[in-house]
Amino acid sequence: MAMQRIDFRNANGFPPTICIQLTNWCNLSCSYCRSNSSPHNKQKLNFEALRNLLFKLSEIGKWRVSLTGGEPFFYTDLKKLLNLIIELGFPFSITTNGYSTKNKFDTIRKSDWEAGTLCVSIDGSQEVHNLLRGKNSYENAVEFIKFVRPKVNRLFVNTVLFRHPKHWASELLVTLSQIGIDNWTIISPVKKGRWFTNLDIGESFLSQYQFIQNIAMGSLSTSFLDFAKTDSMLTDIVFIDSDNTIRLPGYFNSSLKGIKPLSKVINMEDENAFDQVVNSVHEFIKSENYML
Repeated sequence: MAMQRIDFRNANGFPPTICIQLTNWCNLSCSYCRSNSSPHNKQKLNFEALRNLLFKLSEIGKWRVSLTGGEPFFYTDLKKLLNLIIELGFPFSITTNGYSTKNKFDTIRKSDWEAGTLCVSIDGSQEVHNLLRGKNSYENAVEFIKFVRPKVNRLFVNTVLFRHPKHWASELLVTLSQIGIDNWTIISPVKKGRWFTNLDIGESFLSQYQFIQNIAMGSLSTSFLDFAKTDSMLTDIVFIDSDNTIRLPGYFNSSLKGIKPLSKVINMEDENAFDQVVNSVHEFIKSENYML
């Protein structure tokens, strides 16, 4: 029996997403890191197992690939992986802290970015970002986005709401507008999991985003990812961890509570890993969150 193809898009027009944490090694050691990455961690994804899985998934449709870390530009097989993703025709994104990655970035051809989006994390003004991520991390990130701006088609900046934007948004907006990024993505931190945030902020995360929207109006495109509502569970994403495990999405029937989101973890090298990924995605597609 032929495997059913994945020919669906979500409400934002995207195909199912494969989020790949390439490594948990990072050149920064932010206390609030959602992936517990640091210079002391050495896990990295097995490239051959990942290659085999992506090849199989490509046979049944298009996927969007999100590459994260740790710091993904220090993943030793990044160039080979991008060649594979481009060969398979998948749109992709890479999220980086922009710290000391210029030489690594230059190993990627400019033409490779035609289907790619580069996302750089900056979590506030110079004072706020350096407090959260370490000395000179803001200066390095800003220098990096200036460096890459002429070399990538789509340049996004991701900002997590660890501090109320009234303290930093105007200052950061000026910098990002001058550089000319394509989108400023505002992200609410998860309530459960490894992201640290002071939740006693007096305003909802949506209100904080609207504050940023108002000051950015006409000068910069913005978008909002409300991860706070997910409680660490992104049900429309297949998440591959740096320890070679896969967290599957899906909506499954429950006789007691109707349809509810569940998460299952498997090993990428399991013989039936491919079938489990596909079946889980199809189950999620049956929910109202996906459309033809």
